[in-house]
Amino acid sequence: MAEHQWTPEELQALAALGLSITPHADPRVGWGYTWLNRDWVGPLPTPSAAIHAAFTEARLSLQFRSAAPFTQQVGELWRWGGQEEGWFHVGGPDTKDDVEPVPDQSTHEHEEVRPNP
Repeated sequence: MAEHQWTPEELQALAALGLSITPHADPRVGWGYTWLNRDWVGPLPTPSAAIHAAFTEARLSLQFRSAAPFTQQVGELWRWGGQEEGWFHVGGPDTKDDVEPVPDQSTHEHEEVRPNP
């Protein structure tokens, strides 16, 4: 089956949805995409591959957000304890003895989970 050849009109319709499919600055490198002027993702071999990757990323992002049982706030730290335990707030009443929040030294906005020694 031959790969779909995307027309400029079809690419404009995607752009109206916030998805831009563009070649790399060096056309020999390939194609990529960007959602709403975010970082360019690529290179991918064809415009079809870029479109597929863009919608796969969007679908996975929606699935991830819908799977989160809470809204994260800056400074909150949550940990997945598995199917039986679910999510729990690190530093909260559900915190296990072997978990404590540790500031990430690369940026002060994020925290990571490290076991107590």
